[in-house]
Amino acid sequence: MAAPLRGIAIAMAVFFALGAVVNLPAGRVLTGGACAAGTLAGLAAWAMVRRGASLQWSASLSFYAMALVVTALLWAGNGTRDYGLAGYPAVLFLGCVFLATAAYWGLAACVLVAVTLIAVAEINGLKPVPGPPTDFRALFNLWLIMGASAVGGRVLMQAVRSALTREQNLSGALKTSQERLSKLLSTSPNAIVVSRFSDGTYLEVNDAFLAMFGYTREEVVGRTSLQLGVWESAHERERFIAPLRDGEALRDFETRQRRKNGDWIELSLSAEHMDLDGVECLLISATDISARRAAERRAEFLSTRDALTGLPNRVLALDRLQQAMARARLSGGHVAVLHVDLDRFKAINDAVGRAQGDAVLRETCARLEHLLKEGDTLARIGGNEFLVVTPLAGQAEAKALGEAMLSAIDVPYDAGGRPLRVTTCIGVSLFPEDSPDAETLLLCADTAVHEAKAEGRARVCLYANVMGERVQDRLLVESSLRDSLTGGGLTLAYQPKFDVRSRTITGVEALARWNHAKLGSVPPSVFIAIAEESDLICDLGHWVLKEACAQIAQWRELGLPALPIAVNLSARQITPTLPAQLFSCARDRGVAPDMLELEVTETMLIARPESSRKVLEQVTRHGNRIVLDDFGVGYSSMAYVKLLHLNGIKIDRSFVADVVADRHDRAIVSAIVGLAHGLGLKVVAEGVETEDQLDALEELGCDEAQGFLLCRPISGERLASDILERGVGRR
Repeated sequence: MAAPLRGIAIAMAVFFALGAVVNLPAGRVLTGGACAAGTLAGLAAWAMVRRGASLQWSASLSFYAMALVVTALLWAGNGTRDYGLAGYPAVLFLGCVFLATAAYWGLAACVLVAVTLIAVAEINGLKPVPGPPTDFRALFNLWLIMGASAVGGRVLMQAVRSALTREQNLSGALKTSQERLSKLLSTSPNAIVVSRFSDGTYLEVNDAFLAMFGYTREEVVGRTSLQLGVWESAHERERFIAPLRDGEALRDFETRQRRKNGDWIELSLSAEHMDLDGVECLLISATDISARRAAERRAEFLSTRDALTGLPNRVLALDRLQQAMARARLSGGHVAVLHVDLDRFKAINDAVGRAQGDAVLRETCARLEHLLKEGDTLARIGGNEFLVVTPLAGQAEAKALGEAMLSAIDVPYDAGGRPLRVTTCIGVSLFPEDSPDAETLLLCADTAVHEAKAEGRARVCLYANVMGERVQDRLLVESSLRDSLTGGGLTLAYQPKFDVRSRTITGVEALARWNHAKLGSVPPSVFIAIAEESDLICDLGHWVLKEACAQIAQWRELGLPALPIAVNLSARQITPTLPAQLFSCARDRGVAPDMLELEVTETMLIARPESSRKVLEQVTRHGNRIVLDDFGVGYSSMAYVKLLHLNGIKIDRSFVADVVADRHDRAIVSAIVGLAHGLGLKVVAEGVETEDQLDALEELGCDEAQGFLLCRPISGERLASDILERGVGRR
């Protein structure tokens, strides 16, 4: 760019020098030539652009030509006076737009040089047109005007270009923002709405919104949410809008809205302010939480309801009881709690199947609900246990309701086409007579139902304080028994079994005895029953097995002959872990498995006959001996004799007691002995108390006998001395 500037400056200097030397007519000729040259230069620049030359080069040539033409015109006209200089600012301002920085400042320099030369020529009297002379003050003003035009034009143009750049950037950012918004609307799985903040008019919605609410875009855009009717009420929408009026964003606003077809959906809304072409809008995102809320309600329902019957469970029943008690306190009334417990329901399930058992439970619910009035609560609090909470006048009305429930349940059920009789026990407690506390009131009803079972089942029992005392005693026994299992106090007594013919000892039966420091001697009928009701019976049974094995090992160390010990099993002990437990106890003491006899009753096997049979088969494969106790008093004796791998049976004492005087009992004992011997089993008679009974048993062919006539239960130490005295008979 410097080369053309220098060339043009030199041309202008030569032009003005020639104009100063020659006379006026010659100067005018030169001026005309300059105009012609400038015009030709402009045409040349246009031709260069057409041929693909650099735009900057062409622009520079054009503007320098324009400056040359203006200079020539000023020289031929009025010089630097009046409005003759108006062309220069025009050239400079246009140059700001089209020229680069270096070319522009070169153009400004040319303009200032030209003005200076013209002014100097006028000062020196060299001017084409006569007029007043120009002085140096005018020259300074000219410089000031031209310099200001050059600098001001450039600054203004830079400002304009900066503004244009910012506008372009803002336009690009807005376009990008709009593209992002459009992408967000089209790809978001949530329903998105752009609405005018002032009146709620929908300006735009995405496809997810249309799918969620079932509208078309034409039905939505231009209308408000209230016009569409999506809100449950105007008040609900105002509750949503109120926080947004403060200019804050809103998150996780839960509500429900109506779809086009009238269905309700539960939503979580989020909203924030946005500016759209100068209009204040809301960007609202809606997430459908109907499925989540339904799952939560289902979980809440299951936490307070019984899954099978849909009735309240114990938690909800307790809450209903507390509410009923609060109302009764205000009115001075009474509240009855009836605990309904179906008898032996597990055996029913095993007999008819779980599906039919569930049907019986649902039918029981229907029968009980039929007897209740509005406002009463029927709850299922266990597998076969129900609870009724009802405001009643007193004990007489509660007793009558309980009797009506007994009668309703006593009607035979249809169990797969066959009638099924179910009995139940009902325990009743009353507020405020029995307790002012809801939990205690439930406990009182539970205590009463256990009392009803103990009295013979199929009855209604009202709670009495003496029952609570018995419960406390039972709890004390249970707690003390738990401590004694680890801290001592329990012992084993042994009742020998004798060969009927030789009267020699053939084995012993281990019997648990408990002498407590505070409770004294607790009868086995008491603490074993309590252990059966609690979770202690398995621990007690395991303790008996270990002690029996220890006693066998001790007698062996004393040099006594081998003497087997019979141990009574509880139904709860007959589990898949029993064989391993027996093996462990015998191994730890070095006892042969056949030295442990296990006595089981047929009634304890009824609940799980198949699983019990498998466990006992595994026990016999390990070498332990099994004897069926209390034979003859159950319902399936022959079946168990056939299915189980038995080593012997024990005739129940009820047949032994009258075996001498009652011919029927004698015939039964004879039949049992014949059956057992036919199957290769040993026969033991228990409860022998007289010599006549023993003689009759010997005559009928019994193998062994046990009873007070022969020996009462004694300690292991005393039994050792008796063994030494009497000797051990054949097994």
